Amino acid sequence: MKKVILTMFLAVSGLCLVSAQVYLGGSVGFSTSNSKPEKGTKTDQSSFSFIPEVGYSLNQDLDLGLKVGFGNNEYADNTESSNWIVAPYVKYSFAEFGRFSVWGQGELFVGGAENNKVKSSSFGLNIKPVLKYNLSDNFVLVTNLNFLNIGFAQTKTKNLKTDTGFSLGMNTNNVANTGNLSIGFIYKF
Repeated sequence: MKKVILTMFLAVSGLCLVSAQVYLGGSVGFSTSNSKPEKGTKTDQSSFSFIPEVGYSLNQDLDLGLKVGFGNNEYADNTESSNWIVAPYVKYSFAEFGRFSVWGQGELFVGGAENNKVKSSSFGLNIKPVLKYNLSDNFVLVTNLNFLNIGFAQTKTKNLKTDTGFSLGMNTNNVANTGNLSIGFIYKF
């Protein structure tokens, strides 16, 4: 893990020295929910995620970047799960409307999770649309539309079976679900 962090630090430092086309950004998420049905078990849940990213604009229409994410979930029965992800990506601009722009993002990812001392690892590919809004020359808001995607993922759980999944299409039933819509920011140097 120390080698990965050191390599990422050196890569970011090198990119910052190359030119002013480097950007930093990311998103932070927190959610909590609770319900107590008339019959049944109380279900409380809280989750936290932190996903910083660094990128490099090759030109006005093409970006390369890397996201590193960490997350944690706590449940009513005092169980906890944690997860991490590393995802290099490429973004391509398809359309621009004033300060708004529509991008396509393809990312490869590798990650892991631990829940009740059961560890799993996963890797895959996601392709999804991204909306950007330029607040200024240096600040940009970014919205990942996770309910529209093409994806492949394989998850392997220790001592259990391997699950492979493929997704294609759009899930408009979950547009209002904040897990399917994330808003982050970018600062361009």
